[in-house]
This record gives sequence, C-alpha cells and structure tokens, in this order.
Amino acid sequence: MKSPTKVVGRRLVAFLIDLLIFSAVVVGSWFALTTQVPGKCPSSGGGFTIGDNCRGFVVGEAGNQTAWYLICLAVLIVLWVVLPGVKGTSPGHAALGIKIVNAEGQPPGLLRGLARGFFLWLIDVSIIGLIVAAVTQRNQRVGDLVAGTYVVDKNAVGAIAPESPPAFASPGGQYAPPQPQQQGAQKADWYPDPHGQARLRYWDGQRWTEHTSA
Repeated sequence: MKSPTKVVGRRLVAFLIDLLIFSAVVVGSWFALTTQVPGKCPSSGGGFTIGDNCRGFVVGEAGNQTAWYLICLAVLIVLWVVLPGVKGTSPGHAALGIKIVNAEGQPPGLLRGLARGFFLWLIDVSIIGLIVAAVTQRNQRVGDLVAGTYVVDKNAVGAIAPESPPAFASPGGQYAPPQPQQQGAQKADWYPDPHGQARLRYWDGQRWTEHTSA
C-alpha cells in the first residue's frame, strides 16, 4: 500500500498556489495604498516607474506604508502558520487534496505550525526542502522534522504509519508484538502502537519500548 505521505509533487504545487495567493495580495494591496505621480521615480528613492509615471509611497503617507507591511505579514502568518496549525491545511493544500497533521493524524496546532512555517522560509524554501522531503522515510522537510508534522493525502486517517509495514504485521493489518523468532528482524523506528492506540511507539530493533508519540 502506498504511504499517505508520498505527496511531494502535490506539496510543491500547493506551495506555489499559496505563494501565488500571497503575491497577489502583496501586489494588490501595494497598488491600493500607493500614489501615482507624473514623472520617473528618482534612482535613490522608492517606488516604481510605470510608463511615464512614478508609483510609490509618498512623503506624508507613512501610515499607508505601515498598513501595507502589516497586511503582508498578516497574510504570511495566516497562510503558513495559522491555517496549517489550526486547520491542517491552506488554500494550496486544499486544492491538491493534501493535509498537514501531527503523529496522531490531527491538525498540528499553532506552535507546530509556527515551527514548520519558520523553517519553511529559513531553509525549506530552497531546493534543500524539496530534497529532504523526497529522501526522508515519511517525506518530511526540515520544518516537518523539527515540528513533528507530516503532509498526507486528505483521505488518510489515524496515526502516521511507517513507509513499509513492519515484518511483524499481522495479515489483518493489525500490529502485534513480534514473535521470538522475529526479534531483530525489523529496524529500530517509530511504528503504530501494537496495542491499537492512535499513536506511535518506538521499536528498538529487539523489543517495544515505553517511548510513545503521545
């Protein structure tokens, strides 16, 4: 069965959609709050020359410029912190049929949303984020690894399962403690709790430990 985290391509397109929305708000609000005056913009000043006119924030309208900065910051926070943390989604994620969850399969919360959003713009916005998401077992970028979050298909439910079923998975798909002859057959990692709890439990390569994701 394909892992629900195998959505790296959709994640990239979702990010581009969110970036397009962000850019549209930034540009649209800039045009709404700036003033157009005749003549070209001075090389040492702000603004952009459009045709034979200069458009930008004029002296005496500092409030407009402050409002623009606040709008940009608010949209940035809503798109990459609040919506992913509280709802587990964003416009791009919703359009591509994917969602952001914690290890229990629930929206990660604001703190985790803040952590993954911070690392998105610090590291993951570069090609590094795409490479890390492509090579890690559960397709997590750096921000996901730090925040303990996952991006999965919207139809995925419950705790995040490993990329491939453990060697001791039962035929019915339920996880049970390994038999003695299977001890050591599965590498150490986090796996669905053998007791049926909606969480992950750590298998040290020989036995289940007391360490869980919740």
